[in-house]
Amino acid sequence: MFFWYVGLSVVIVLLVFQSAGIDYRLVAVGSLLPLAVDLPARRLWFGHTLIASVVAGSTLPDAALLPAPGIVALEELAGLAAIAWVAHRCGLTDPARREELLRSGRLREVMRS
Repeated sequence: MFFWYVGLSVVIVLLVFQSAGIDYRLVAVGSLLPLAVDLPARRLWFGHTLIASVVAGSTLPDAALLPAPGIVALEELAGLAAIAWVAHRCGLTDPARREELLRSGRLREVMRS
């Protein structure tokens, strides 16, 4: 579930806010917090309750933390695809841009003609 949470969170923040001032390292870490909070209980618990109450207007049922293995694999592939898209869109094949991301947490989109 690592790539699913991180990849989709970074893509959503990149597309919605379109800001050069966002530290995407914090976005990535923050996206993993609900999973980290719920991991000791091994079920959807406190970390996902706030998200469920905001989005769905209710609390989550007593459910397993992770869905079926096939679903997890598909979600991870989608997360990897999202990360690859961000890497392409922000020119992260360039070592200088990767260094900037690691040093400052900032992403700059590549201007395309």
